[in-house]
Order: sequence, then structure tokens, then C-alpha cells
Amino acid sequence: MKPSKLLRDALKRIRSAAGTFEDNRRGPNLRYTLADAVLSAFACFFLQSPSFLAFQRRMEDDVGRSTCQTLFGMQGIPSDGQIRNLLDRLVPDSFQRLFLHLLDTLRSNGDFSPFVRLRDRILVALDGIEFHSSRTIHCKQCSSRRTGKDKRPSFFHTMVAAVVVAPGHNRVVPLMPEFVRTQDDPGDQHSVRRRKQDCEINAAKRWLTKWGARMARYRPVYLGDALYATHPFCQQVLHAGADFLFVVKPKSHQTLFKFLHERYIQSTGWIRVQNKKTRRYEEHCYRWMTDLPIRNTDDAVHGTWVEKTVRVRQKQGTYKQTFYTTLFTSLTVTRHNVQEVALCGRARWKIENECFNLLARHGQNFKHNFGHGKNGLANLLATLNLLAFALHTMLDQVKGLWRQCRASYQVRRAFFQEVRVLTTRYCFPDWRSLWESMLYRRSPPLALSAARA
Repeated sequence: MKPSKLLRDALKRIRSAAGTFEDNRRGPNLRYTLADAVLSAFACFFLQSPSFLAFQRRMEDDVGRSTCQTLFGMQGIPSDGQIRNLLDRLVPDSFQRLFLHLLDTLRSNGDFSPFVRLRDRILVALDGIEFHSSRTIHCKQCSSRRTGKDKRPSFFHTMVAAVVVAPGHNRVVPLMPEFVRTQDDPGDQHSVRRRKQDCEINAAKRWLTKWGARMARYRPVYLGDALYATHPFCQQVLHAGADFLFVVKPKSHQTLFKFLHERYIQSTGWIRVQNKKTRRYEEHCYRWMTDLPIRNTDDAVHGTWVEKTVRVRQKQGTYKQTFYTTLFTSLTVTRHNVQEVALCGRARWKIENECFNLLARHGQNFKHNFGHGKNGLANLLATLNLLAFALHTMLDQVKGLWRQCRASYQVRRAFFQEVRVLTTRYCFPDWRSLWESMLYRRSPPLALSAARA
């Protein structure tokens, strides 16, 4: 399937998801639909252009139509305030199904092979990210904490992100997020206003409850830091038909490391390997031990402890350790696959480098306050922003004009800078004409009136 058709299908599904919400507005102020408000916000994130809508209103006044109509299928362009007011009453749950649809589309139409590891399995990294913090701006979904010398309350938003990663591949596929949100305390009998703080691990458990069964067909292996390496969460992963590969540490997993002194540890010995980036030689050593309990109880989850150490030889003849990690996994580990298992465990850092870092610093402006609202606006905008990033990744992996354009500009920032310039000054009838103008340097079809430029 061509990228332009995949993109039109994705936009159609976003409009359909927005149509599932009940519009409770009454009176004459019904000029803009909820779908137009959702697509307006999504268009800014997809094109990485915060001022996109303002230029489109000028274009519509000058030439009678705009890119919002021709590319995104919008009937009208609401103002920024109207968009925030309309979206504040919506919840992101209806849009979360679209992430799984994009993953299915990528598997059937794109180059999905780089994400396949460990004999036809995928790696899903879990981690939390804070995307809003303020001492004054807050809503019903905000968490709170007291910081500083004066112990003033600080309000913030956090979510648990699930991202498909792969070692040696610089692309990641974001999945549906789960937000850390305050909830009513069922144990409080005296005040209905009492709110109970949520946490990252509870949000991860909710994510697994919602999506674990639907992700089972991909045979996922879940990656995470030491926070996730607990008996309840590991047990929930196994019940979902998946496997886990979590980091463990001596201070937080004392029972697990206690058994290491009582049993025989298998080892590969030191293996000389050339680093592909630095071109210098390193020595890797892998050690593992099977059938270890994660806690000191009879019903504890058992797994395999894996250790990887990397060292380099100095000029003085001594060795310097450059990397060390310990993992706990439900996978079967042998001498033949221990290197791949350790490599996959290290790939969890890609959720930080290729996902969070790109979202915050390379165009998506994920931590910028586009609007907070009083209910769920901040969470909804974060979902749409992440959905735009997921759509970018899917198009990057599908052969076609989008992929050729991205390759011709090389740098991601330069590509979207050109997109912003063209969509600001010209009205394109379809996506194909936009990409052909960028790739072949063709003249755009319709220019913005010079009288207002």
C-alpha cells in the first residue's frame, strides 16, 4: 500500500475516533465539530508546526481553501482557544487503539524485519516520562508533590510509554501510553474530595491489563529497569502470554543476588569484539544462572540471571571496565543465545534515546505546554503528539515518496522545516503533490496571495 493511502486511512480513523464522543454543546455555537478540533491539533504535531493553523486561516481567506481541507479533510479551522475548550472534555482512550492499528499496518505493509528479534519476537520497552510540571497550573488529572525549602506543592503529569525497540536500529514504534493519574481513595470514608496518588508501576499494570492480550500475537518481550523487576509484575507479564527481560540490581534484589554465591555460574569467558562505532577492540564476558527466584517465597517467579561486562585494554596493559549490567529474564538462556539476550536487554535505553529525547528536543516539543485545561486536555494532546510520532515512524518504514523525501533531506529537522515552509505558502491538493514538490523540486500548484504575505 502506498504511503499517501496509508496516511489518508490513518486520518480517516482519527476522524472516526473523534466521532465516537458525544457532543454536549447546545445553542448556536456549533460551527466547528469535535473532529475538526482533533485534526487541527494533530496537524500541528504531525507537521511539527505550532503556527500551522494561523497560516492556514490566512490562506483560506486569500485563496478560498487551505491545506487543512485538502490534506487533513477538515471542514473548518477553529481558533486555538476553541480547540482547547473542545478537547478538554475528551479522553484519550478512543485514540489509543490507533497505535495498535499503526503497528499492524507496519507489519503488513512496511519493513518490519528490523524490529524482529529472538526468533520472530518483538521487544517492547516500558518506562515513565514526565511531560508537564508547574507550581500554579494544574487540573483534575495532575499528580502533586512538595519540593523546595518552602515545601510548596508542585503539579505534574507523567505517563508510562510502551515503545517497540530493536538493537542496532535507530527507529522506534510508540505504542499506546498509560497515564499516571490521581484517583478517588476507596478507603477514605470522611471526604469525597480526597484523591489518591498514582504511580508508574500501577500505570504499567493497567497498561498490561488493557493491551497485554492484544499484543500477545506479536510474542512480545517486555524490557524495563529495576522498578519493573518485581514478582507481581513479572507474574502479570507471564499471564499475558509474554516474556520479560528486566534490569536487576544488588540493592533492590537482595534475594536474587544472594543465590549467586550458592550456585555455579556459567560463563562464556572473555570474547574479543570490535566496536562498530569506535572501531576499537573490546572484550565482552557473559555470565548466567538459571532457575533463580525473584523473591524469598515459595510462589516466587523463577527466571535466569544474566550479566554482561565490557572492558578495554589500556596502554599500560591494564583493563578498564566500560559497561556492566545485570538482567533477569523468563527467556531460556543458553551459550548460543546469551549474547543476543544481553544485547536485547540493553536496547531498553532506546526508549530514552530514540523516543523521549526525540520527542522533547527534535521537533515534537513533547514537554511544551500546548494547553492544560481543567480536565484531560494535557493527556489528550500528549496522546495526539505521540500518535503523530508513531505515524512518522510507520511512514519511514514504508517504501514510497515519504521515505525518499526523508532520505534526500537526511536530517529530520531539515525535512520538517521544508514541510513547514511549503505548507505555509502553498495549498497542495493531496499528499503526493507535496512530496513530489519536495523530492523533484517541482513548482507547487497554488501560491498564497502575495497581498497578504
